[in-house]
Amino acid sequence: MVKGTPLFRAHLSEKKILALGSHIAEGCGVRKPFQLFNWPAGMPANDQFSSIKMDGGLQWNVSQLYNAGIVTLYSGGDTNRDGVLNSLDIDAIYQHLTVAPPSYVGIWPRTLLTWSPALAQCDVNGDGAVTQDDVTYELNHYFLTNYGAANLDTATGFVDFQTLLNNWQNSGAGIGWTQADFNGDGTVDFLDFQMLLNYWSPGGWNFAPSEAPEPASVSLIILGGLALFRRKA
Repeated sequence: MVKGTPLFRAHLSEKKILALGSHIAEGCGVRKPFQLFNWPAGMPANDQFSSIKMDGGLQWNVSQLYNAGIVTLYSGGDTNRDGVLNSLDIDAIYQHLTVAPPSYVGIWPRTLLTWSPALAQCDVNGDGAVTQDDVTYELNHYFLTNYGAANLDTATGFVDFQTLLNNWQNSGAGIGWTQADFNGDGTVDFLDFQMLLNYWSPGGWNFAPSEAPEPASVSLIILGGLALFRRKA
């Protein structure tokens, strides 16, 4: 027997597509398991939904849907499901990519995953894959900033550049967005420095790569870039 029959009929199409949207969200709180269906022994495999749509930018955990009929609403952008929106959510997207960043120079060093519904929490733009576009969406929509902003303060400037200097050539498990690994490859290097230059915008973000920095800013950044060699020589 299905619990909440009107809700079920309103959101399940003949093609067995389940749409989880604001209508259902109104009945449950963030991070609180919500009993959407009630079946005694789980949903038979041949009756499972052909697809599950997460509408309105909402993110749901559906890992208990088929065995217990439970879904859990998460706040938008909380890709690692820890209840906090921070740089670790950006790192989580990079760690679960299904497609290598198209502009990456060289061979992508991380293992690319095969898409499955379990990765939906990192597919923040809802296109059925975890890609660089999801990182961009996360930055623009949930943090109101862009690439190069290590401290996520809605601008890319000298504070972020200093963070890059402090972590220059560092790599490993503890290296992520907060340490200026802007391209998510696990190492702070010239690729991240180039990304910071491309998105240099101390005055704030308009969600597009900035135009060329002012000459004075360029000079200071170049001098700082030269200092990178001295720091690690």
